[in-house]
Amino acid sequence: MGRKKRKATSPPNVGGVPPPPPPPPPTFGSSANNKGNATATNDGAPTTFLVRKYKFDATEFRTIMKFVDYVKNQRMLDASFLPSPTGSNPHRPYSYHVTIAGTPLGHGRGRSRDAAVENACRASFHVLSAPGWQDVELNIDCSLGAFPPEPANMAPPPQQPPPPPP
Repeated sequence: MGRKKRKATSPPNVGGVPPPPPPPPPTFGSSANNKGNATATNDGAPTTFLVRKYKFDATEFRTIMKFVDYVKNQRMLDASFLPSPTGSNPHRPYSYHVTIAGTPLGHGRGRSRDAAVENACRASFHVLSAPGWQDVELNIDCSLGAFPPEPANMAPPPQQPPPPPP
């Protein structure tokens, strides 16, 4: 048996004006492309994903798992995945890069968002020379710098005329 708790009293209503309502909770992106960890704004800014909160399939994308552990151990709390404006193509429509302290490190592209993030983590391992970076292989979809923009439907170079007869 304990003491009875008193009910909390509401603050007095000063001047007949009710207190302002609490602010609405923040919204983060749409639920269709969001895994619960994205940060989006309504002004068209790109969606970023914090590295330490990124949700992925750990059995398929082991490099992301290694990179998340490295970032947590080194306390790089502002590390995030940010969509890249260049680097995507029709075969690999997603392009992301890892940003730490506002500096883009490794860039990656892929057929899915997780594959692009995986390739960005591979490139970032090599840039940071993190422990175990020798075990991570770079592929054609990893870039240590920004990807060059894709050329727009260029015509093939003209054929050279055959050499003159002897």
